[in-house]
Amino acid sequence: MFIAAASGCGDDDQPAGDTDGESSASGDGPTTGTPPTPPTATDGAPTPTTGADSTGEPPDTTSGDSTGDDTGSTGGEKGYGGNILIPELLEGNDFDLVIDEGTHTFTADGRPSDTAGYNGGLLGPTMVWTQGEDITISLTNEMADDTTTHWHGAHVSPENDGGPHQMITSGGGVWNPGFEVLNAAATMWYHPHLHEETANQVRRGLAGFIIVRDAIESALDLPREYGIDDLPLVLQDKQLDDNGVLLTAPDRGNTMTVNGTADAYKEVPAQLVRLRLLNGSLEYAYQLEFSDGRPFQIIANDLGLLEAPVQLTSLRLAPGERFEVVVDFGDDEGDSVTLRSLNSELGMGIIGGPTPMAVGLEGTDFDVIRFDVEGPTGTPTTELPAQLTTHAIPSEVGAVPHPMVMTQSVDGFLLNGASMNMQVINEYVEGETTEIWSIENQTAVAHPFHIHDVHFFVLDRDPVGPAPAVEAEDYEAGPKDTILVLPGETVRFIADFDDFTFDPADGIAQAAYMYHCHILPHEDDGMMGQFAVCPPGNQICEP
Repeated sequence: MFIAAASGCGDDDQPAGDTDGESSASGDGPTTGTPPTPPTATDGAPTPTTGADSTGEPPDTTSGDSTGDDTGSTGGEKGYGGNILIPELLEGNDFDLVIDEGTHTFTADGRPSDTAGYNGGLLGPTMVWTQGEDITISLTNEMADDTTTHWHGAHVSPENDGGPHQMITSGGGVWNPGFEVLNAAATMWYHPHLHEETANQVRRGLAGFIIVRDAIESALDLPREYGIDDLPLVLQDKQLDDNGVLLTAPDRGNTMTVNGTADAYKEVPAQLVRLRLLNGSLEYAYQLEFSDGRPFQIIANDLGLLEAPVQLTSLRLAPGERFEVVVDFGDDEGDSVTLRSLNSELGMGIIGGPTPMAVGLEGTDFDVIRFDVEGPTGTPTTELPAQLTTHAIPSEVGAVPHPMVMTQSVDGFLLNGASMNMQVINEYVEGETTEIWSIENQTAVAHPFHIHDVHFFVLDRDPVGPAPAVEAEDYEAGPKDTILVLPGETVRFIADFDDFTFDPADGIAQAAYMYHCHILPHEDDGMMGQFAVCPPGNQICEP
């Protein structure tokens, strides 16, 4: 379910027309997101969206017009409303997720679309995991289609990874992974990973956040009132028709959504606010800036805290990447500040940037979400710590080189000359080793490279031409699992492969991790491979 928000998403009890549900027709030009005047919020109880109602209809995430009662969390009478969905927070060690079809209305005056979600009609609850704890997750697939669910960023064994081999069959199939949480504090996410169907299932709404806690992060004075000054925000462009109905093509959207809502806005307190930004789009990257050019602090990237906050005024966010941003609204009470994407400034070859064949928002500048600043909470965070954590970056001395080349053929994009084959382990890594992967992009398109199992540290970027390689930017210096590789560029990263060793002879499904482009149509078309971490001394792993 979701913590309900104001009815800016539209009412799904309006008369339906013959364009309701998903359509494959093409929509008109881009909706760039000029937010309307916010509707007046009405205090009340959240509307449950955890399953079918008494009529047997699929769950609908946009019924109800309540902001919920935030009094208990803010210490005051004022709730911090908005029109975006704030996913329900699930805590503990045992989680139950039901995957099912539903409906959702993306625009204020639009009609419902056929969608899918976890425990509701769109997206899914935010799970809170704690480092060192053992957890179990029960997933039941009530959809008409098979699926999988991958824990993006999680350091788990292959059989718990949720990749293409961990199928959850349609019509009630169940998968019950269980593992110890080994990750440090981070913002992760979960989403389908069914080979050749990932993009379609994510497009329909299957995605959710994971917040990992640990002792280091918990001891820091950081914003952490969930839904108030700690906001999970998934950015996704959608291709909608004139009635606001989700289209199945093209893959590139004409409408910006945040947590499933177009023309998004959120009321926030006048203090430091933490934005957990996730690019959950199929293809687009975003160049994010605030409308007044204000600086903001990056405190974490994909898989954990930076050693110290890094100040920026503009941030590029590629598909699959996460950044935790802290922005100071302390002097803005009564005003509004808008987060925008200046995609006209994205570089050549980055999908979402300027192109002569635009079908949506490519190359345009548009609003992402407006923040309406209200009074502060009773216990605001007013200043960030100067030091957040320390990282033990593996030494390059003795590290094993591992080249990976992105190319393009008549059959599509390839990794090391191969297209995805579920029955083939493409790369082998010997356990208890450190490797330096060199990702060389020989195509004209930028690709976000994602690897399962491990976190890595970016060493350097070697641009096209005679210019020398440059070290990773400070904001990319934390642990990552996804990195954008520009056309002609080579990115080197270093990672330890310490555990979860399996002999592939015992079965591919028990040994295989994925690596792939996180532009989901590229992944579905075969820009993905499998690697295994073999026991030390296993002959198949020897050079």
